[in-house]
Amino acid sequence: MRTFIAIPLSPSAITALLSAQESWRLHFEKKLLKASWSREESFHLTLKFLGEVGEEKIEAIQSAMREAGREFPSFELKLEKAGSFPSVHRPRVLMVSIESESLSRLAAKLDEQLELLGFPREKRRFNGHVTLARVREDVRLDEVFLPAVEPISWQAKELILFKSELSPQGSKYERLFEMEF
Repeated sequence: MRTFIAIPLSPSAITALLSAQESWRLHFEKKLLKASWSREESFHLTLKFLGEVGEEKIEAIQSAMREAGREFPSFELKLEKAGSFPSVHRPRVLMVSIESESLSRLAAKLDEQLELLGFPREKRRFNGHVTLARVREDVRLDEVFLPAVEPISWQAKELILFKSELSPQGSKYERLFEMEF
């Protein structure tokens, strides 16, 4: 099964993200650009994508999550700014960044614990974000449009192991394990 570990968002953060997404959608429609827009129920903050995992590894992943989260009380997260990967002039992913020292430390600790189970460490520096859309065509933009994002803050209180099922209508997520900080 395809899995990842994430932190859920607060209702106020989701509302702010939907507003930024709608601004981007209107801009893309004016420019006749196409994108696959993330559904509200799929918004989340991924800490680690695990990929295909056998049922027999789930218990060990839960233990790694507990161990990584042990030293973290709940901590504050904040929506920062809109951006895109790999660049604002050639967007493939439209996103809103979320930065927090505790978030970066938790991602590193999780990476360390999961490496002990055979999952490769991330090669890139952790970049906390929520994906709002994937651009479906190779676009080069001269004019950069980044919507304003309301700087909503909330407390990260839980870590979730999700199962992800791909379908033509988009990914569907099922919670396999939840733990509170």
